[in-house]
Amino acid sequence: AKAETIHVFSVATGHLYERFLRIMILTVLRNTKNPVKFWFLANYLSPKLIDYLPVMAEKYHFEYELVTYK
Repeated sequence: AKAETIHVFSVATGHLYERFLRIMILTVLRNTKNPVKFWFLANYLSPKLIDYLPVMAEKYHFEYELVTYK
């Protein structure tokens, strides 16, 4: 049977929280064998982190999606 995907929704505002976000992603991935999909509010992420997410997702094998809050 295929392992169920774990969905994690997260908001990060500012560079300090973005650093915590990276730590949280790696911690979640280290502590499960299930596939993981992260959901991020794009409105609050820096362009630098948005550019880095595809690199990190490929390196650490996770899915993510940016959602916009209106």
